[in-house]
Amino acid sequence: MYRWSFLLVVVVVALWVAPVSAQSATHVDVYARGLVNPKGMVFAPDGVLYVAESGKPGEVMVPLPVNFGGSGPIGTNARVSRISAGGQRQDFVTGLPNVGLYGGIEMLGATGMAMLNGALFELAAGHITVSPALSRVTPDGKLQTVADIGAYNRAHPVPGDNGDAVPMGNPFDVVALGGNLYVTGPKGIWVWDASGNHLGTIVIPEQPANLTWGGKDYRTLYITATTSVYRLEMKKQGFVPYLEH
Repeated sequence: MYRWSFLLVVVVVALWVAPVSAQSATHVDVYARGLVNPKGMVFAPDGVLYVAESGKPGEVMVPLPVNFGGSGPIGTNARVSRISAGGQRQDFVTGLPNVGLYGGIEMLGATGMAMLNGALFELAAGHITVSPALSRVTPDGKLQTVADIGAYNRAHPVPGDNGDAVPMGNPFDVVALGGNLYVTGPKGIWVWDASGNHLGTIVIPEQPANLTWGGKDYRTLYITATTSVYRLEMKKQGFVPYLEH
């Protein structure tokens, strides 16, 4: 295993909003209903939206780290929903493991979605009894494990002061670039190929959470972390589904 070195630039944005005498209501349309703790999502090139949902709390209580509430419910209520271009939601993958922090107020389960070379991938968040994984989703809604992220995290533990108290790690978001998948995890962004090989880790000064592509030609990876937004210039264009139409 080796680590990649990249130049990281902190983006600092100052916003000034002119005072207004009265605020008008913002009109938003409901695109789809019936989701339960939705997290990451991705559009497929055909316009179908796939949403990872952490689901409702389970009924079995287990011990949790003190800073996560001391105990919480676990179950198999996470899922992936398939939403058609008309906004109709359907179960696509069900029965996925989930865990509730702070007594179930915050749910972890299915958390991220990505498209890579025409294939759909799902990322599972941190858990206490089930190892989080990066999985390929088959056209009939089955999961094929690509990388056991929990096992890798146990074999390569991060320092105790990292702040990620989930023992097997807590991956949170995933995006695609070229033939690889970029996953936010303990200490930085873990890079995996489509076969589940860990290619390297992009070390971030703070714990990263979410990723998105931007900049000219979508070659800049933006990273939210504990107190900052970072950006990383890439040689290739990131996968942005709506550019494929």
